[in-house]
Amino acid sequence: MGITVSAVWKNMQQDDFENQPYLYNGDPAYGDLVIDILEDKWLSAQFFFRGLSPLLSCCTPESKEHEIKWVKPQKLIQTAENLQKRLNDDSNLIKTILNL
Repeated sequence: MGITVSAVWKNMQQDDFENQPYLYNGDPAYGDLVIDILEDKWLSAQFFFRGLSPLLSCCTPESKEHEIKWVKPQKLIQTAENLQKRLNDDSNLIKTILNL
């Protein structure tokens, strides 16, 4: 099964979807990483308590709209920057992620 990663937000226009950056060959790796983090209770809690959970927001074509946790693009950017800072400061989090 293939995985494609793309951003989707409420009231998104077709142009928004078509003009966003893609991960290209990184899609499956990122999708697998998100699944691994969500399945690990300790690690998913660490993402939540450290304010990193927007990076784990995801949906599938079968997802109902009320099941999707919508995250604005700017929030994703801020959260990614926060993760980068935390990875520089927290070796336990890095070790856990690398061991997935």
